[in-house]
Amino acid sequence: AGGDPETFSVPSGPLKFFSRIALDLGHFLISGPRGRGRLAILESSPSAGRRLLSTAIPEGAALGRAIDATASPDGLWIASAHQDGNLAIWHIADGKLAVILRGFHGEIAGLKWARPNEPLLFAASVNGEMIRWHPSENPNVLTPLEGFRDLDDLQVSSDGGTAAIHSKAGRIAVFAGGRWTEYQGTAEAFALSDSGKLLAISKDNSGAEIHNLAGARLAVLNAPRIGTGV
Repeated sequence: AGGDPETFSVPSGPLKFFSRIALDLGHFLISGPRGRGRLAILESSPSAGRRLLSTAIPEGAALGRAIDATASPDGLWIASAHQDGNLAIWHIADGKLAVILRGFHGEIAGLKWARPNEPLLFAASVNGEMIRWHPSENPNVLTPLEGFRDLDDLQVSSDGGTAAIHSKAGRIAVFAGGRWTEYQGTAEAFALSDSGKLLAISKDNSGAEIHNLAGARLAVLNAPRIGTGV
């Protein structure tokens, strides 16, 4: 983001874009000055060069500045998070806007795709609100965990059955089986296993704990001590 604008020539005249968010598959989401006016999907490859797939937002579909974006594993969709709390889904093939998902009351802090062959999108706001979206289903808004604030990480299992969130204050909560489970204490960081059945929690620099989804501690991994000599 920032720096000199990129300029593209289109029939209506030159278009200038100031921010660029890298996506998978050689695509970028770019936006105009201060996020106003236009968004576009840029395709860039050594063989095809650069071309704009989309150069406008449909009338009545105003979006704030794009702050994050990610492409689906099957290469069909792009999800973009915007500063005004809106979530946009785009077709990669032609760059057209498919849908705007509204309802977040805070900035979107996490975007994750699950299920490589049948993509399922998870989006979470800084307030712990979460939406699940699939192309053939209505968006599923999950009731946020009471009092959860300042979310800074979202992770999901590969099958989309489990999602975990972490706050700047160290709170960790897991959504599985239609309900939230909050883990006691605070943690600096965490990692959800690909299967969604295990959670690694780092509480300090001394190591990590491995938990199952019922909250039971299965193991303690002690980090090696550095600089103590042999």
